[in-house]
Amino acid sequence: MHKLQKLLISPSRVYGWSIIGFLVILCAGIPILNLDNKGQVPFTHFFIVLAVYMVVLFALSILTTIVYWAWFKQYWYINLVLAASSIYVIDLYLLGGLLTGE
Repeated sequence: MHKLQKLLISPSRVYGWSIIGFLVILCAGIPILNLDNKGQVPFTHFFIVLAVYMVVLFALSILTTIVYWAWFKQYWYINLVLAASSIYVIDLYLLGGLLTGE
């Protein structure tokens, strides 16, 4: 097997790697984005990164449903919870901010 196939052999590993990637971007990206700014800008960057991760998590929940169909039939509730929670956060942050003009 290829190295990538071993890393992505199950959806739980896909979700695990996405969480690790999110934390790496969060720990490395926010200090880099905040080099010149002070105040509450790090919180803004955190929520922007969180909103992007929620979109990625929603896309992963759809892709794992298609790619890992046998796993999905047994553990459908995991994808349902991830998709519903990511849609909730996307709705609160992105659509709520667009409607209020923030």
